[in-house]
Parts: sequence; structure tokens; C-alpha cells
Amino acid sequence: MPKLLLILIALAILIILGLAWVLDHLLVQAKKVRIVEEELVAKMAHRRDIVPYLIESYRGVEKTPSLMIEKIIGKREGARQAKGFHAVWDKEQDLEEALVELFDSVKPGTSVAQDIGWLESRTDIENEWKTLDELEKHLRENTKLLQSRLRRFPFMIFKGMVAGKF
Repeated sequence: MPKLLLILIALAILIILGLAWVLDHLLVQAKKVRIVEEELVAKMAHRRDIVPYLIESYRGVEKTPSLMIEKIIGKREGARQAKGFHAVWDKEQDLEEALVELFDSVKPGTSVAQDIGWLESRTDIENEWKTLDELEKHLRENTKLLQSRLRRFPFMIFKGMVAGKF
């Protein structure tokens, strides 16, 4: 009888250790998703910080008021005030669309397109877009991996604990 008890205790310990490993593995993967989200938020904030230089360069050359500039200012402020990753992400997408619209409206050869401040700001924003695209790809990969693990046994045991964390 004592041998059977020891075997059951050992088996219980192995099961507990296995479940602890599974939970730890999921929490590490969820943390990776959070880290990429935080990097994205920081990069989006940096891009937002470049926008005033772009606007000032535009206004320095174009003396007529532009509704697009006012739209960008509003979208930037909305993104700046947003809280939480998904809210910031949505507002940043709106800002990006407005910036693309502005970039498309500035035709080559115009005084705005030749202004050094405009060119530098636009290049900086476009470089940030490239970085954001890479981070977004990394986020999708990490999120997809975590979600696929949460659908499989034994990881699905902890779905409720981990799913709310990302």
C-alpha cells in the first residue's frame, strides 16, 4: 500500500509540474504579444511627434488654410488621447489614412514638395511606417501562435487565465 501511495504522489507531482510548464509557456507567449504591442504604441507615438514638423513645413510654404491639415491635427489629437492598445491602434489608422491623403495631394514639383522641412518630415514618417509594418507583422505572428496554442490540449486548460491578458 505505501508503494501505491508513493506512486500516486509522484504522478500527482508530475501532473502539477506539467501543468505549471504549460501555464508558464502560455504566459511567456502572452508577454511577447504585450511587448510587441508596447513597442507599437511607442513607435506610433514617435510618428505622432513628427506630425507637427510636417504641418509647420506645409504651413510655412502653403499660405492658404487646408482642411486636410485641420483633419490631421484632429486625428493626431484623437490618437494622442486614446487609451489602451486597440483604441490607440484604431486612431492611428485614421491618422495614417489622413497622412496618406495629404501626401497624395502634394504634387511633385510644387513648392511644398521641394521644401526641405517637408521632405525630412515626410521621410521620417515613411520610415516609421516601415518600422510599424514590421512590428505589426511580428504582432500578428505572435498573436496567431498564442491563439493556435490556446485551441490545443493541454494549453486550452488555461485559456481563461491567458486569453484576458492579450
